[in-house]
Amino acid sequence: MINSANVRAALPPALANMPIVSLASTDSTNLEAKRRLEGDTRVPFLVLADTQTAGVGQRGHSFTSPDSSGLYMSLVIPQPRALHLLMPAAGVATVQAAAVLDAAPLQLKWVNDLTRGQTKIGGILCWLEQTPTPAAIIGIGLNIFPNPDKIALASDQQTGTLYPSAPQSDLRGRLAGLISAKLIELMQAPEQIMPAYRKAASYVGQAVRLANGEQHVNGVLQGFADDGSVIIQTATGKVTAGSGSIRPQL
Repeated sequence: MINSANVRAALPPALANMPIVSLASTDSTNLEAKRRLEGDTRVPFLVLADTQTAGVGQRGHSFTSPDSSGLYMSLVIPQPRALHLLMPAAGVATVQAAAVLDAAPLQLKWVNDLTRGQTKIGGILCWLEQTPTPAAIIGIGLNIFPNPDKIALASDQQTGTLYPSAPQSDLRGRLAGLISAKLIELMQAPEQIMPAYRKAASYVGQAVRLANGEQHVNGVLQGFADDGSVIIQTATGKVTAGSGSIRPQL
Protein backbone atom coordinates (compact mmCIF):
# COMPACT_ATOMS: atom_id res chain seq x y z
CA MET A 1 0.00 0.00 0.00
CA ILE A 2 1.01 3.64 -0.36
CA ASN A 3 3.12 4.71 2.61
CA SER A 4 1.32 7.50 4.50
CA ALA A 5 4.68 8.81 5.74
CA ASN A 6 5.64 9.59 2.14
CA VAL A 7 2.42 11.55 1.76
CA ARG A 8 3.02 13.54 4.93
CA ALA A 9 6.57 14.39 3.89
CA ALA A 10 5.12 16.37 0.96
CA LEU A 11 2.51 18.22 3.03
CA PRO A 12 3.02 21.67 4.57
CA PRO A 13 2.97 22.05 8.39
CA ALA A 14 -0.65 23.26 8.28
CA LEU A 15 -1.70 19.82 6.96
CA ALA A 16 0.64 17.75 9.13
CA ASN A 17 -2.25 16.15 11.06
CA MET A 18 -4.58 15.59 8.11
CA PRO A 19 -6.09 12.08 8.30
CA ILE A 20 -4.74 9.79 5.56
CA VAL A 21 -6.45 6.51 4.70
CA SER A 22 -4.31 4.12 2.63
CA LEU A 23 -6.03 0.95 1.40
CA ALA A 24 -4.95 -2.07 -0.59
CA SER A 25 -8.26 -2.06 -2.45
CA THR A 26 -11.62 -0.30 -2.48
CA ASP A 27 -14.53 -0.04 -4.86
CA SER A 28 -13.87 3.66 -5.53
CA THR A 29 -11.85 6.18 -3.54
CA ASN A 30 -14.64 8.72 -4.05
CA LEU A 31 -17.21 6.30 -2.64
CA GLU A 32 -14.87 5.41 0.22
CA ALA A 33 -14.35 9.10 0.93
CA LYS A 34 -18.12 9.65 0.96
CA ARG A 35 -18.61 6.81 3.44
CA ARG A 36 -15.89 8.13 5.73
CA LEU A 37 -17.28 11.65 5.50
CA GLU A 38 -20.65 10.28 6.62
CA GLY A 39 -18.78 8.48 9.42
CA ASP A 40 -17.49 11.82 10.72
CA THR A 41 -13.85 11.58 9.57
CA ARG A 42 -12.31 14.99 10.19
CA VAL A 43 -12.12 17.22 7.09
CA PRO A 44 -9.79 17.67 5.27
CA PHE A 45 -8.73 14.08 4.73
CA LEU A 46 -7.24 11.93 1.98
CA VAL A 47 -8.16 8.45 0.75
CA LEU A 48 -5.68 6.38 -1.30
CA ALA A 49 -5.93 2.91 -2.79
CA ASP A 50 -3.59 0.55 -4.62
CA THR A 51 -6.48 -0.45 -6.85
CA GLN A 52 -10.19 0.25 -7.35
CA THR A 53 -12.63 -2.51 -8.19
CA ALA A 54 -15.39 -0.18 -9.40
CA GLY A 55 -13.70 3.10 -10.26
CA VAL A 56 -16.01 5.70 -11.77
CA GLY A 57 -15.33 8.46 -14.27
CA GLN A 58 -17.15 11.42 -15.72
CA ARG A 59 -20.61 10.87 -17.28
CA GLY A 60 -20.84 7.34 -15.89
CA HIS A 61 -17.76 5.97 -17.66
CA SER A 62 -15.89 3.16 -15.94
CA PHE A 63 -12.39 3.91 -14.68
CA THR A 64 -10.08 0.91 -14.77
CA SER A 65 -7.47 0.94 -12.00
CA PRO A 66 -4.49 -1.39 -12.55
CA ASP A 67 -3.07 -2.66 -9.25
CA SER A 68 -0.17 -0.55 -7.88
CA SER A 69 0.71 1.06 -11.24
CA GLY A 70 -1.54 4.09 -10.82
CA LEU A 71 -2.42 6.77 -8.30
CA TYR A 72 -6.03 6.60 -7.12
CA MET A 73 -6.84 9.29 -4.58
CA SER A 74 -9.74 11.33 -3.23
CA LEU A 75 -9.14 14.50 -1.26
CA VAL A 76 -12.00 15.79 0.89
CA ILE A 77 -12.01 19.49 1.77
CA PRO A 78 -14.60 21.94 3.13
CA GLN A 79 -16.66 23.34 0.27
CA PRO A 80 -14.73 26.37 -0.99
CA ARG A 81 -16.33 29.61 -2.07
CA ALA A 82 -14.95 29.28 -5.59
CA LEU A 83 -16.73 25.98 -6.30
CA HIS A 84 -16.76 26.68 -10.04
CA LEU A 85 -12.94 26.59 -10.04
CA LEU A 86 -12.56 23.30 -8.18
CA MET A 87 -12.09 21.15 -11.29
CA PRO A 88 -9.58 23.53 -12.95
CA ALA A 89 -7.69 23.82 -9.66
CA ALA A 90 -7.43 20.02 -9.37
CA GLY A 91 -6.03 19.86 -12.89
CA VAL A 92 -3.48 22.61 -12.27
CA ALA A 93 -2.41 21.03 -8.97
CA THR A 94 -1.80 17.68 -10.67
CA VAL A 95 0.16 19.22 -13.56
CA GLN A 96 2.34 21.18 -11.14
CA ALA A 97 2.89 18.21 -8.82
CA ALA A 98 3.94 15.96 -11.71
CA ALA A 99 6.42 18.63 -12.85
CA VAL A 100 8.05 18.63 -9.40
CA LEU A 101 8.67 14.91 -9.83
CA ASP A 102 10.27 15.43 -13.26
CA ALA A 103 7.52 13.79 -15.27
CA ALA A 104 7.16 14.90 -18.88
CA PRO A 105 4.73 17.86 -19.00
CA LEU A 106 1.01 17.14 -18.80
CA GLN A 107 -1.75 19.12 -20.48
CA LEU A 108 -5.33 19.77 -19.40
CA LYS A 109 -8.16 18.86 -21.75
CA TRP A 110 -11.29 20.63 -20.62
CA VAL A 111 -13.06 19.77 -18.48
CA ASN A 112 -11.52 16.91 -16.50
CA ASP A 113 -8.83 15.05 -18.47
CA LEU A 114 -5.07 15.02 -17.88
CA THR A 115 -3.38 14.38 -21.19
CA ARG A 116 -0.11 14.30 -23.08
CA GLY A 117 -0.62 14.89 -26.76
CA GLN A 118 -3.54 12.73 -27.87
CA THR A 119 -3.28 10.29 -24.96
CA LYS A 120 -5.19 10.39 -21.69
CA ILE A 121 -2.96 10.04 -18.62
CA GLY A 122 -5.61 10.57 -15.97
CA GLY A 123 -8.92 12.05 -14.98
CA ILE A 124 -10.62 14.13 -12.30
CA LEU A 125 -14.05 13.64 -10.74
CA CYS A 126 -15.47 16.11 -8.21
CA TRP A 127 -18.50 15.51 -6.01
CA LEU A 128 -20.22 17.96 -3.68
CA GLU A 129 -21.71 16.69 -0.44
CA GLN A 130 -23.97 18.60 1.94
CA THR A 131 -24.27 16.19 4.87
CA PRO A 132 -23.07 15.78 7.53
CA THR A 133 -21.15 18.92 6.59
CA PRO A 134 -20.70 20.77 3.26
CA ALA A 135 -17.64 19.21 1.64
CA ALA A 136 -16.05 18.61 -1.75
CA ILE A 137 -14.65 15.22 -2.77
CA ILE A 138 -11.97 15.54 -5.46
CA GLY A 139 -11.08 12.22 -7.05
CA ILE A 140 -7.94 11.97 -9.17
CA GLY A 141 -6.71 8.93 -11.07
CA LEU A 142 -3.37 8.77 -12.87
CA ASN A 143 -1.63 6.02 -14.82
CA ILE A 144 1.89 6.17 -13.33
CA PHE A 145 3.65 3.53 -15.45
CA PRO A 146 2.64 0.80 -17.92
CA ASN A 147 0.87 -2.13 -16.30
CA PRO A 148 2.32 -5.53 -17.25
CA ASP A 149 -1.20 -6.70 -18.07
CA LYS A 150 -1.60 -3.65 -20.35
CA ILE A 151 -4.90 -2.64 -18.79
CA ALA A 152 -5.93 0.81 -19.99
CA LEU A 153 -6.90 3.61 -17.61
CA ALA A 154 -10.19 4.16 -19.40
CA SER A 155 -11.84 2.60 -22.40
CA ASP A 156 -13.17 5.69 -24.19
CA GLN A 157 -9.89 6.99 -25.69
CA GLN A 158 -6.19 6.27 -26.23
CA THR A 159 -4.31 6.13 -22.93
CA GLY A 160 -0.76 6.71 -21.74
CA THR A 161 1.29 6.86 -18.53
CA LEU A 162 3.05 9.50 -16.47
CA TYR A 163 6.38 7.66 -16.83
CA PRO A 164 7.47 5.29 -19.62
CA SER A 165 8.49 2.63 -17.08
CA ALA A 166 8.24 1.98 -13.36
CA PRO A 167 10.26 4.53 -11.33
CA GLN A 168 13.04 3.16 -9.12
CA SER A 169 11.04 4.13 -6.04
CA ASP A 170 7.32 4.38 -5.35
CA LEU A 171 6.44 8.02 -6.03
CA ARG A 172 2.71 7.72 -5.44
CA GLY A 173 2.77 8.91 -1.83
CA ARG A 174 4.81 12.00 -2.55
CA LEU A 175 2.73 12.74 -5.64
CA ALA A 176 -0.50 12.49 -3.63
CA GLY A 177 0.90 14.79 -0.96
CA LEU A 178 2.05 17.36 -3.51
CA ILE A 179 -1.30 17.34 -5.32
CA SER A 180 -3.20 17.74 -2.05
CA ALA A 181 -1.02 20.60 -0.84
CA LYS A 182 -1.13 22.46 -4.15
CA LEU A 183 -4.90 22.02 -4.54
CA ILE A 184 -5.65 23.38 -1.08
CA GLU A 185 -3.23 26.26 -1.69
CA LEU A 186 -4.90 27.14 -5.00
CA MET A 187 -8.39 27.14 -3.52
CA GLN A 188 -7.16 29.69 -0.99
CA ALA A 189 -5.91 31.93 -3.82
CA PRO A 190 -8.50 31.38 -6.61
CA GLU A 191 -7.20 34.28 -8.72
CA GLN A 192 -4.17 32.10 -9.54
CA ILE A 193 -6.16 29.17 -10.91
CA MET A 194 -7.28 30.18 -14.41
CA PRO A 195 -4.00 31.89 -15.45
CA ALA A 196 -2.20 28.65 -14.59
CA TYR A 197 -4.91 26.56 -16.25
CA ARG A 198 -4.63 28.47 -19.53
CA LYS A 199 -0.88 27.79 -19.66
CA ALA A 200 -1.48 24.04 -19.47
CA ALA A 201 -4.65 23.81 -21.58
CA SER A 202 -4.63 21.82 -24.80
CA TYR A 203 -6.30 22.50 -28.18
CA VAL A 204 -6.46 26.30 -27.79
CA GLY A 205 -6.75 27.79 -31.30
CA GLN A 206 -7.70 24.43 -32.80
CA ALA A 207 -10.96 23.13 -34.27
CA VAL A 208 -12.87 21.19 -31.62
CA ARG A 209 -16.26 19.62 -31.03
CA LEU A 210 -18.04 20.51 -27.81
CA ALA A 211 -20.45 17.94 -26.38
CA ASN A 212 -22.66 19.21 -23.58
CA GLY A 213 -25.62 16.92 -23.00
CA GLU A 214 -27.62 16.93 -26.22
CA GLN A 215 -25.81 20.04 -27.45
CA HIS A 216 -22.98 19.52 -29.94
CA VAL A 217 -21.03 22.52 -31.21
CA ASN A 218 -18.20 22.70 -33.75
CA GLY A 219 -15.82 25.63 -33.69
CA VAL A 220 -12.40 26.89 -32.66
CA LEU A 221 -11.38 26.71 -29.01
CA GLN A 222 -10.78 30.36 -28.22
CA GLY A 223 -9.95 30.01 -24.52
CA PHE A 224 -11.43 29.91 -21.05
CA ALA A 225 -13.39 32.43 -19.01
CA ASP A 226 -12.39 33.42 -15.48
CA ASP A 227 -15.12 31.15 -14.11
CA GLY A 228 -13.61 28.11 -15.87
CA SER A 229 -16.10 27.99 -18.75
CA VAL A 230 -14.87 27.03 -22.20
CA ILE A 231 -15.24 29.55 -25.04
CA ILE A 232 -15.84 28.21 -28.56
CA GLN A 233 -15.85 30.51 -31.58
CA THR A 234 -18.38 29.19 -34.10
CA ALA A 235 -19.40 30.44 -37.51
CA THR A 236 -22.34 32.27 -35.92
CA GLY A 237 -20.67 33.61 -32.77
CA LYS A 238 -19.20 32.61 -29.44
CA VAL A 239 -20.54 29.73 -27.37
CA THR A 240 -19.65 29.30 -23.71
CA ALA A 241 -20.23 26.21 -21.56
CA GLY A 242 -19.47 25.37 -17.95
CA SER A 243 -19.75 21.60 -18.33
CA GLY A 244 -19.33 18.99 -21.02
CA SER A 245 -16.30 17.77 -22.95
CA ILE A 246 -14.29 18.73 -26.01
CA ARG A 247 -12.55 16.64 -28.64
CA PRO A 248 -10.48 17.75 -31.63
CA GLN A 249 -12.40 17.73 -34.89
CA LEU A 250 -11.29 14.91 -37.15
